[in-house]
Amino acid sequence: MTEFINALPVREQAEVRNALRLLREFRTLLGMPHARPLTGHHKLWELRPGPNRLLYFAHTGRRFIILHGFRKRLQRTPALEPAYQIARLRILRGLTQEELASMIGTKQPSIASLESGSTEPSLSFLRKVAAALGARVEVRIVPADDREKLTAVR
Repeated sequence: MTEFINALPVREQAEVRNALRLLREFRTLLGMPHARPLTGHHKLWELRPGPNRLLYFAHTGRRFIILHGFRKRLQRTPALEPAYQIARLRILRGLTQEELASMIGTKQPSIASLESGSTEPSLSFLRKVAAALGARVEVRIVPADDREKLTAVR
């Protein structure tokens, strides 16, 4: 997470640090516009400093676990981002990173790297993780520009 924050422009770093300070101060009472629960997932929250998002959950009343940080590019949170989806499913299944790692024959740091987005996993590794979480992997190829029209080729 430190790498993500340090890679941001200075102004955005300050926004993220201020949002984290508010989270420490107000804990679970922090609400909009600074934080909001993710729709349909009562345990996962989104911290909203400027154009950046930090996904987190309350570990205890005073301690929070930041799962993933990303720069928001769309009007809504990217629902198919693999790192976020894996962390979300693991938490919803009540598994620790170590338990998930054991289920697929790897070590906890591999799962931590996967959930932080700091690694580009192979498709076969993603399939193992998905199977252990009772999920499936979907791959989509879409136009780089949403306005781009696809035409049929004869």
